[in-house]
Amino acid sequence: MTQTIQDEVSSENSPLINKSKGQPVVLETESVCDTMSDDNDELEAKRWREEVRQSHQHHGFLRRPSVGLLCFLLAIVSIGDMLCITPSISLTMKKVCDWNSTKDRSCDPVEVQESVSSILSSNMILGSLFGISVTGAWGQLSDRVGRIKVFAYASFIRFIGTGLYLFTLSSWCPYSPPAMVITGSLSYLSGGAFSLLANSYSYISDITEPEERTQAMGSVMSVTYATMGIGPMISSILVELPFGSDALTILISLVFLLLASCLCLTVLQEPRHEQARRNSSHSLSTSGSSPLTPLKQLWLPRTKTGSIDPRCTIILLLLLDVLYLCVAAGSVPAFLLFLSYRYGWRSRQLGYYLSSTNLGKAAVLLILAPRALQLLRSRYGTLSRTTDRVDVLFIRFSLSALLIGSLLMFWHSQDSRMVCVYAFLQAPGALCSPTIQSAIIKYCPKSATGQCFGGIALIRSAVMLVFPALLLRVYGYSVSTRPELFILIPLSCAFLAVMFSLVLREPKVSSQAEGIQEQLELHRRSSWRSLAPDERARQDAMIQTESLEENYPQT
Repeated sequence: MTQTIQDEVSSENSPLINKSKGQPVVLETESVCDTMSDDNDELEAKRWREEVRQSHQHHGFLRRPSVGLLCFLLAIVSIGDMLCITPSISLTMKKVCDWNSTKDRSCDPVEVQESVSSILSSNMILGSLFGISVTGAWGQLSDRVGRIKVFAYASFIRFIGTGLYLFTLSSWCPYSPPAMVITGSLSYLSGGAFSLLANSYSYISDITEPEERTQAMGSVMSVTYATMGIGPMISSILVELPFGSDALTILISLVFLLLASCLCLTVLQEPRHEQARRNSSHSLSTSGSSPLTPLKQLWLPRTKTGSIDPRCTIILLLLLDVLYLCVAAGSVPAFLLFLSYRYGWRSRQLGYYLSSTNLGKAAVLLILAPRALQLLRSRYGTLSRTTDRVDVLFIRFSLSALLIGSLLMFWHSQDSRMVCVYAFLQAPGALCSPTIQSAIIKYCPKSATGQCFGGIALIRSAVMLVFPALLLRVYGYSVSTRPELFILIPLSCAFLAVMFSLVLREPKVSSQAEGIQEQLELHRRSSWRSLAPDERARQDAMIQTESLEENYPQT
């Protein structure tokens, strides 16, 4: 049966290409079998989710896996991390200043900035190397032993690393830049923030339906941003107390990290189905594993018809994620040093800046994003296996906001009020990350979500190995002449991201393709399980062919 239908149906999996409606193609049984395989995986994953819900439905809040519980756990870990960011910068600057001070106990601010930027960039390079070496392993371990145990192990490693870093910054330890770099990098053995978010997204995929994941990931990110905003604010308050200090703030952060680890080991329950964990263990034992194994899950094979459009879509989404990361996260260390030099801000002011920025992101994700998502979903619909129009709109809008903010900050860096405008435009940029993550996971195998998110975290760790250190080096070289010159680099990344986002296209015939999926799903629920394998394939092929003929009449 030669008709103009195959490209229209396969366009659900090829949002990068605008198909010609007049292009003749052949409907092959292989494509039907491909659809059946995806549907079988989703049905099995759905059954596992339902069994996990039933096994924990009578438990209390702390023993029943839920998005709310995940947000509670992430809040504890995020506060523990954020409490020590600005105090550690202040303690590092104090340590360097004491070492370089003259007889009258004064030091050159430019020399201190150059030394601190060198230490922090080396810290990030080594930490990113640690992160790259373990991020993939954390994703595989998450699939094998469960999400909660990974949270516990990672939190405890952060506790040890932060404690040792505090010791090297204290007056008890002599000034030693190598020791400061090594101890400051140990917490990255937990995989860093990217591994934490990857494990969180895997947790979400275990307990939520596909159409709910974008909103669930947005909720998790909103709580994460909110606690990341509250953390520096608490840090600033603790520093201003009569008995407060930067060291006290870091000690309290250690308490939060230890609390998170203890909760995971003693109270919280695992959301991943036992059979899913066994399948992952068997798959890894037969195929072997390495730190780069999760990247294979992101390199999608050709479809049965030989198309590489899904693979190209994944690559484009990963590229957008990398560029977004460079602008939103990779520029933060250099930007904080720039604020401390240009405007004379210290730990308290930097803490308030981080708090306001992250709370703004949380407000967008928690208040505005769900309503916008509901409105756009009702108008354009949802696709469970490919990027849809809502994903494209969210990505373009958030990247455009980042571009405008970076441009204004570079042009008017002398005006401290422009920092408020920059922070305000950072808030809608928070929509980008959860949208890209939820779009990527639509293409990945349902039995390897942890590895897929681990692969994404591995790429992000590699980016953070290079970009923040590069930006700190550029800032260190330009601080004595034009301190704002480094902003040109994230500005260029934001411009490229907006341009690449224009390449991303949503399917043109999503409603017809989704209608075919719904008919196949309804048919399976009634009789598919009772049929022999050959009969199952034949029945599904007949139903899909009938649906296609209804939507695309022969010309």
